[in-house]
Amino acid sequence: MDELSAASIVDSTIGAGLLELLEQTALQGGFPDVRHAAPLATSTPATVARGAECAAELSFGELVKLAVLAHDCTGSYWGHETSVHTLRLRQQRAPIAEALAARPDRARWLAAAADEQWWWTDGTDAPTAALGSDLEQLAWWWSTQPAHGLPTTSPFPAEMLATGIEAPLDLVWDICMGPRARWRLTIAPNARIYQVDSPANWEALVRTYPHEAGAAYPNGREISSVNDNNDRAGLAAVLAVDGQRAVRRGWRRFLNPNWAELAHDWDGVHLSWARYVLTDGTVIDLDDGDITMLRNWGSVRTIWLAPVLRDPGPLPIPVEVHESARSPHDPAWEREREALSLFACGIEPSD
Repeated sequence: MDELSAASIVDSTIGAGLLELLEQTALQGGFPDVRHAAPLATSTPATVARGAECAAELSFGELVKLAVLAHDCTGSYWGHETSVHTLRLRQQRAPIAEALAARPDRARWLAAAADEQWWWTDGTDAPTAALGSDLEQLAWWWSTQPAHGLPTTSPFPAEMLATGIEAPLDLVWDICMGPRARWRLTIAPNARIYQVDSPANWEALVRTYPHEAGAAYPNGREISSVNDNNDRAGLAAVLAVDGQRAVRRGWRRFLNPNWAELAHDWDGVHLSWARYVLTDGTVIDLDDGDITMLRNWGSVRTIWLAPVLRDPGPLPIPVEVHESARSPHDPAWEREREALSLFACGIEPSD
């Protein structure tokens, strides 16, 4: 298993964003507004030292909130230029990465999928067929998730929820347009789960079940963490950053896992918090000019490929936590329970 080392954090795309946010948090005395605040254009030994103190003192839940927010530091759907300073200054922020790697709770970053899993929805994506079919299609052209898998998370740390995050859907790419709802499911004891513990594990998955995904990127000029090929100036600026792995120009094949083939051997693929930081949005070189990149999973995540989940139960989101939480009296709850029983569990709902 690869260690969560300072060097691996500095070398990763989300890791660079996390270091940026830790320095900003230390300077501001609170969580930065990533969507509206510009990244720091300079970094000094004094501010880095304060960021390192912050990395050592924040709770695990606060750190992983920043890790989810860090995706917006490494480019967005609308452009890449905001990530230039974040990537350029990552080496100077190595002391912050060293403080992260030295934390006594490092095992929490590497945790396997919890027995309880959470799924969020706004009612527009209720499953309609059993898991395990039509896995060839990607969920979106900017993601490496299969369209007909079921993405769940392990329960978020209580101290993370206390900071105002009810789900990754409120951040980055899991966009919900209607009232949010949260469900709890459990994992069947015999479920076969592939654990992505390191970039090497993702690489091994792609090598074992290769699928050329270039057709998903019709522009074909660059592969990046968000793949906005319209932002030519931003892409050029990121490409000029020495050693960055967020954007790559020139490759032979861009490979994803073949999810349909993978489903013959595995029921789910789990990404831990540490490996989300080290792998998501970071180019991995394969052989003969081939590359891969786990892209836009958003947080700790398990992608389910077979109906091995059990006992779907609603976990209403308190209105005081999220203003667009679904009412506990909404009839959508019952419709989703029946759908999840069939889709995620492979079980006919009881009368």
